[in-house]
Order: sequence, then C-alpha cells, then structure tokens
Amino acid sequence: MDNNPFQEYDLDILSIAQKVFSDRIKDPFTYQIIFDPDERIPGTSISLYIFEQLLIIFTEGLKIYYKQPQIAIENISPKEFYDIQQYFKSLGFILNCQVSPILNEDKINAILSSHEDLPALSPATETSTPDRILLTAYNNSKIESTGDDLKDYTYTLTKDTLRYIISFDHLPHSSRCKT
Repeated sequence: MDNNPFQEYDLDILSIAQKVFSDRIKDPFTYQIIFDPDERIPGTSISLYIFEQLLIIFTEGLKIYYKQPQIAIENISPKEFYDIQQYFKSLGFILNCQVSPILNEDKINAILSSHEDLPALSPATETSTPDRILLTAYNNSKIESTGDDLKDYTYTLTKDTLRYIISFDHLPHSSRCKT
C-alpha cells in the first residue's frame, strides 16, 4: 500500500482552477503548482507569467465558485472574497484586492481652484515619468508593474465609479498551519 499523501497531476491552468474550486476550501499549501517557464512568451519575466496564470485561476475560479459563466466583480461580497482568498492560500498564494473610488478630476479641480494655494490637476504629458510600467491594457482593465517580483504586478479593472486592483504574493511558509 502506498502511504504517499501526495498525488501528482499534470494539469493545464483551467484544470487546476477546476480541481481547486470544485471542492471545499483546503488548508494552505494543500496544492503545489509548478509553472513551466518555457510556456511563457519569450522575453517576458517569470513573475509576469506566474501573475497571468494566477489571474486565469482567479477568473476561472470565480466562474466555478458562482456556477456562472460571467461574474461582476462589484457583486462579490466581503465574505465571498474571503472564501476566494482561502482557495488561493490552498495554492500557497495570497490574493489581494483593493477597491478605490474613481475621482472625477473636474469636481476636484473645481474644489481646488477655490483655494488659491492648491494646484489644479492636469493630465499627464508624454514627458511625465510614470510611477508604474504599463504592460497590457484592454478596454477597462490593465496589468501594471512596479518591479519584477510577483507582488509588484497588479491587474486593475475599472467598473463605473470604482477601481479594483488585484495582486498576488507568495504565502509565507509560516502560514502553513493557519487559515
């Protein structure tokens, strides 16, 4: 009889999402994912490749969790997002989401212009130095980076008056026994 508690699977990223999100939430580090660096686009960083794979797991995981082909991120409750975070901990990753309002520059400028000592906002120019590197953008979403670690990549999704910023990081091994 084999007493090995580990089972090895060779799954694509969609099958990984299916396996993880189709069952109850497991303990941190229950699953170990090994990403094949040869599958990334030549010249791109390993961290970006891992980020993109985790983003696919997030998207597919939401579809499985809600049993729907499309999910509106603004409808995810804090309790449901907590559950999704626990699924990611079972993979050994931290899932973060910041939600911030989108400020209307015209309203801010109107407020600021009433105070002589405060400058008005002005749009960025081509000579402005961006504090983030824009990697990809599609309609109302984009992937950005401030460095080359996994935690430096963000996916920003704009919906109506809110901005959702998704990021990932490695779960510290000290969290192995915590949920």
